[in-house]
Amino acid sequence: MSSGRTIYPKPVLSVFLEPRSVIITSGDLYTSHLHGIDEVTHDVFLGDGRLLCPTGDEVVLSNWRTVRTQNMADVLRYGGTLPRETRLSLTCRDVEKVATPMNGHLPIR
Repeated sequence: MSSGRTIYPKPVLSVFLEPRSVIITSGDLYTSHLHGIDEVTHDVFLGDGRLLCPTGDEVVLSNWRTVRTQNMADVLRYGGTLPRETRLSLTCRDVEKVATPMNGHLPIR
């Protein structure tokens, strides 16, 4: 019997990140909500900031009106597709217990 929580696949929040953008999550948003980047080759937008999720659900991008790149802003407003480009994801965690070197060397496993 599992004691985990039920995962509801429809996002509660989605944002559009332009090239060379960064987003930092912390606190409850980081610890209490699943977060990630769907592995897709392109995104489908239905207009008025609505994103068609891979699950078939629609979600409104919370920042669609603030996108500065004109062709991207037009696709978000009127609908269309945008190809995904290379993205980097970096996770930093505050770890309380870490391995300590023994005589200047880490133990070999």
